Amino acid sequence: MTFRDQWIPPLNCIAIPGVWKTRQRPNSPLVDIDYQVTDADDTTVTVGALIFTNSSATPSLAACIRNPTFVEGTSSNLGPGITANEVHRLTWNAGADWSVNLGDYRVAILAQDSRTNLLDIHYLSLPADNGMPALKISRSPVGTADFMQVWWWLLATGDPGITLASNQIFGVSGTYAAQQFCTNGTTTPLGRTYVFEKMHAREATAQEVQWAKQGNMPAGSSPNQWSPGRTVAGRPSKVNEWGFDTGTWDTNAWKWVVPLP
Repeated sequence: MTFRDQWIPPLNCIAIPGVWKTRQRPNSPLVDIDYQVTDADDTTVTVGALIFTNSSATPSLAACIRNPTFVEGTSSNLGPGITANEVHRLTWNAGADWSVNLGDYRVAILAQDSRTNLLDIHYLSLPADNGMPALKISRSPVGTADFMQVWWWLLATGDPGITLASNQIFGVSGTYAAQQFCTNGTTTPLGRTYVFEKMHAREATAQEVQWAKQGNMPAGSSPNQWSPGRTVAGRPSKVNEWGFDTGTWDTNAWKWVVPLP
């Protein structure tokens, strides 16, 4: 019996990148990488690529090859305006980037469609009350793993404001020059600020978070909260009348986010 149905991504679905195959040419340092980005509602996407050495281990900054040497004109298959739902080829000159005779590697293809936020943040709008002005704040906090996904994307797409040295990411210009943004997967306060600036946002103040936790309860009262019926990666932990996550995700959860005007 043959299963003939095929799953079709729903409309308004995020871009889904996938590597079809990789093949090293015989007696050559060149590796052909075929990939496709599936997207149900966008005809073009932005694509980036990273290579990780020692693929048996979890991808790390120390094993990351940023800006791999793609040859034979295939670098044109990276960047904005790449056609979705078609197979594209990248030809990597492994010999130019990796001076070993034998080893494992992992190819990472990253893609983004017309959604432009670096992080999947859902905002809540709270009306003025209890002496606090109207507030727009993220529903849940941002954690370490969330920031790491942003760094992979910025590295893969050639963000000019950062540089990678061994297992660390640094800023390269202005007030961020030579400032440490991320080490061993942990994002520094300056790194968080850099990412939020790119999102035209800032970290919420303690007072703003407290206001959001209160919901529509009088100031000083304990907020009503309950466990949500559905969570993703433990979030939201507890929600109040407004839908604000009054709990914390884990010990690596950072502050909530407020969009800039």
